[in-house]
Amino acid sequence: MDAEEWLRAIEREPDVAQCTDQEKRDSERTTFQLGVMSLKKEEFLALTQGAMSVSEYRDKFLQLSRYCAEEVNTDPKKQYHFLKGLVDPLRYQLMNHTFSNCQHLIDHAIVTENTRRVMEEKKRKKQTQQSSSNTRPKYSGSTYY
Repeated sequence: MDAEEWLRAIEREPDVAQCTDQEKRDSERTTFQLGVMSLKKEEFLALTQGAMSVSEYRDKFLQLSRYCAEEVNTDPKKQYHFLKGLVDPLRYQLMNHTFSNCQHLIDHAIVTENTRRVMEEKKRKKQTQQSSSNTRPKYSGSTYY
């Protein structure tokens, strides 16, 4: 049975036939919205920081969390899901701490990320300086002709 046949069969039903066109459109919209919400919930549950900064990850997390309120209806649940999606090094640094609320977790994650970035830049500069000071021009003999 294709969609048109199904629709004709449904329209013949006395209960459904009494629906107005507006009610049918509302029903279709609701069905569509439930589908979108289901997809957004799956996207939220699979969300990870990846290459995003913590601030970008936070924005995406908050945007998608609206589609699955039951997953973040308490602060501990919200903290769990946020922490779960962070990159491993950052998550390992934060997981042994207790935060009074999710905003404190997010703030600490941003500060920790910035501190790690500054430390990595210093380390890179130091390595670059050491490698350039270790390279001396080699004497290849006289080049006079």
